[in-house]
Amino acid sequence: ADPLTKQLDIDFGRDVASRNLKGLATRSDGRILPGPVFTDLTGPRIGDILWVMKPAGPDKFLVGTGPDGKVQEVTFNPKDSSYTVREVADVAETQAIALLPLKDGAFLIGTSPTGALYLFKDGKPLARVPLPADSVFDFLLQPDGSVLAATGNPGRIYRLDLKKLASAGLIEGKAGDDQLLADKGVTLFGEIRDRNVRRLARLADGRVLAGSSPKGNIYSFDAIGGSPLVLQENRDAEVVDLLPVDDGSFYAALVFTTESTSRLNRPVDPKAADNKEKPPVIEEKPGFTGRSSVVRFPVDGFPEGVLSRPNVALYRLARHNGWLVLTAGELGDTFGYDPVARRSLTFAGSASSQLNDIAPL
Repeated sequence: ADPLTKQLDIDFGRDVASRNLKGLATRSDGRILPGPVFTDLTGPRIGDILWVMKPAGPDKFLVGTGPDGKVQEVTFNPKDSSYTVREVADVAETQAIALLPLKDGAFLIGTSPTGALYLFKDGKPLARVPLPADSVFDFLLQPDGSVLAATGNPGRIYRLDLKKLASAGLIEGKAGDDQLLADKGVTLFGEIRDRNVRRLARLADGRVLAGSSPKGNIYSFDAIGGSPLVLQENRDAEVVDLLPVDDGSFYAALVFTTESTSRLNRPVDPKAADNKEKPPVIEEKPGFTGRSSVVRFPVDGFPEGVLSRPNVALYRLARHNGWLVLTAGELGDTFGYDPVARRSLTFAGSASSQLNDIAPL
């Protein structure tokens, strides 16, 4: 007879779905630690795609959505883990990818597939300035009150004078020449040799970091702009997030793909246009076959790889209780890294397929 007891070796980094860890975290050395709990919030539907979430006050967040190009204000109620939604902006473009709340209650919106800058306040558009680009991916508020905007196709960074932008008015159509943009408060800060500037961050000494795609290069600009310094070159990669640290170092999250893989995998419908009588056949794309890595860039020294995950696409980095928190897809995974113990962590995951953003309460 077979014995009643069986032994099975489990690799917590591969064999256990993160969403099955309720209130626990597993460390790369096999240790089980207390971990976060994901709580699904109850409330109305916000949109098909939630691109970005930015804090806009106590328990309030701005959420950029697609494909309807709307910005929703979400108010969180901690008593019963619920939320309410109020639409605060609706743009002509299909995707509201970048958001930046301002101190006076206004906020900036960056759109795609037409790269346009919007300034909204009290639910009304104060300005729309189209840029000579396909997408606006990220914003970075500068100490002098100006804002940097990262664009794609071409990969550029623009400096925004908010006072001039507020009086720019609503410009329809495509962007004008450089002089027209300068009159509206938009000037060139710098550009890169890759197609898209995906992420921006600022170091403690004032330097501006930029991460690109589809090569995945990491650049450093002086505080006044100009030509960048290439900190790291990659191939077939996307810099999905940059996280500065108080000591002057920073972390970069990169997703490496091939031409046949995509970080955003969705069902395709090849027969929907041809077959109108029968239900369309949905072909599921294969899971993500690339890899993700987190690299630490010290103040003095060479870049150091601290974490790598196969078949997982990272989306965001954040700091929490001394840990590095990483949100990912395609199974709503959440990972971590302990810089002191130099151990990777697997946290409980969410029921979503992709965690596009994370924001502190």
